[in-house]
Amino acid sequence: IRCEEVRPYSDGLCAFRENGKWGFMDTAGKTVLSPVYDECYDFTDGHAVVRKDGFWGIIDAEGESTTGFVFTLMRDFSDGLAYAEGGNISYYVSPEGKSYRLSPKFEYGDFSEGYAPVKKKKKKNGKWGYIDKKGAVVIEPAYDTVNNFSNGVALVCKKQDYFYINRRGSKRNIVGAANAEPLKFVNGFAKVRTPYGVRYMDSNFELTPFTVTDATDFNEDGIAAILMQDGSMRYINTYGKSVITLEYDKAGNFSEDYAW
Repeated sequence: IRCEEVRPYSDGLCAFRENGKWGFMDTAGKTVLSPVYDECYDFTDGHAVVRKDGFWGIIDAEGESTTGFVFTLMRDFSDGLAYAEGGNISYYVSPEGKSYRLSPKFEYGDFSEGYAPVKKKKKKNGKWGYIDKKGAVVIEPAYDTVNNFSNGVALVCKKQDYFYINRRGSKRNIVGAANAEPLKFVNGFAKVRTPYGVRYMDSNFELTPFTVTDATDFNEDGIAAILMQDGSMRYINTYGKSVITLEYDKAGNFSEDYAW
């Protein structure tokens, strides 16, 4: 199949663009859903957020919509819910199409680890806090900026002071975390940029002893591609031990046993 653009596989399907429209193919390259969508996100747990004829909705792997195409704005799934707007009303929507109407007094972010950032709507200097999936405020809006939770902590800013909080809203001191750079844990590790290069932080917030020039996240098998200071590349395990030395100029991480 010839495409104008393709994306990585997700949930066994790959989004592709043909004649300006998006569709989906399987791992054999067979078209599963014809390119009829104006925009789309990748499939997650058997469902995808797509836009068709100017309106957004959710489809399953058969192309059937669980919501109908009724939303004027929609974001991708995060932690099992997608934010949507329609008729001046905001919602969180499940893959099965169940919608939860939201209070108009907040602006809403995406869920991570069960919490979503919310901002009080004010003419000036509205503050950020967090709600849970029931819509209850769990951390009161008191911050100038916030980020999503990862490994139980989130980077926030209050009066130009950046620091981490835990899920109870208490300060959490994390030694070695970069100032004003949120931690994003993937498969148990987060990348931390230092003046000397990139280091990894494990789920106990301990820094690994090795530093590299650049790196990918660790994949589900504990393998990452790294760039050394001498320009060479290799794959390492979580202990920093080289598992494959490369002769290539660039490389990506392994996913389902293959890497570019």
